[in-house]
Amino acid sequence: MERKRIRTGLLALTLLLCGCAGAERTESSSGGESAESSSSDASSAETVSFSYDGTEAFDSTTFSNGDGKMGDADGPAYCVYSVQGTQGAEMEIELSQAEVSIYREDGRHINAYVFLGADVYDPDGGYWINCADAGLVYSDKAGWHVFYNLYSVADPENTPTWYESARHLRPDRDYRLTLRSDEKDGVAVLTVTDLTTGKAADRATFELRGAKADGSNTAYLTDFALDYPDDVKQGPDGAPSDDWVQITLGNTDRGLYLRNLRVKNCGLLRDGQTVGWSEALTANRGIWPDASIPIGYPCAAVRCADENFSYIVDLDMNR
Repeated sequence: MERKRIRTGLLALTLLLCGCAGAERTESSSGGESAESSSSDASSAETVSFSYDGTEAFDSTTFSNGDGKMGDADGPAYCVYSVQGTQGAEMEIELSQAEVSIYREDGRHINAYVFLGADVYDPDGGYWINCADAGLVYSDKAGWHVFYNLYSVADPENTPTWYESARHLRPDRDYRLTLRSDEKDGVAVLTVTDLTTGKAADRATFELRGAKADGSNTAYLTDFALDYPDDVKQGPDGAPSDDWVQITLGNTDRGLYLRNLRVKNCGLLRDGQTVGWSEALTANRGIWPDASIPIGYPCAAVRCADENFSYIVDLDMNR
């Protein structure tokens, strides 16, 4: 699969402001730690049944990001960013209810992502220094499986920054994703729990360079995205393009979508306790494209049951 490549140079200045969500992801043959199938994830916020009551709904033609950061800006996406002082995050995904189609009529495909992320800030200066994305990717014929993507590591020659698990998740099951960095400075653990069995379906441990286990210099995020391998980076005329608006339009009306993605029981780990992801603990919400970008149709939409705690995401690239 094609992953997004983390950009350097001048774009690093943007990342300093925007954090990690959407740092480009690409494939590599790196290894990683997988979970024992009998392991369980004990930590969870208080759970509720999902019920959309229409309290809030918005889409990419009506929602403006304003001055808020939106780091994932290279394909339809929705992100929620937490405040700093957070040691981890979790969310439950009703994967069994999701509708996903990543293949165009010509056999080429896009990728779908559902993940948590961590931004790391300098403990003295307060500026952004590092990030990691970790969660689920749906790519080619592999189905949903765990990945992680690291921006900066202490030993880049010997530490893989990209990882994909060989273990595939069951699409008829629902899962809890938990990402936490509270066990040891500079280390993060992703656990994917099967909500049917209550056991860990997969797990990965990786370096989160610069992060303090007490959460004093980390913030977390949720991210839901579609993005483009190199062979589908084309405008409406079929010509190669590096303009994300033109690439999105070039892949419009080709049967591509991630719909009815039901996200619930989002939580944040603070001071060793998992609490519900409330508006007070939210730094920003962002959507791409937003109302300022001329796509012309709502390719990203959100229906909220309880603001940042439970919601439905639709990424649909068809008019």
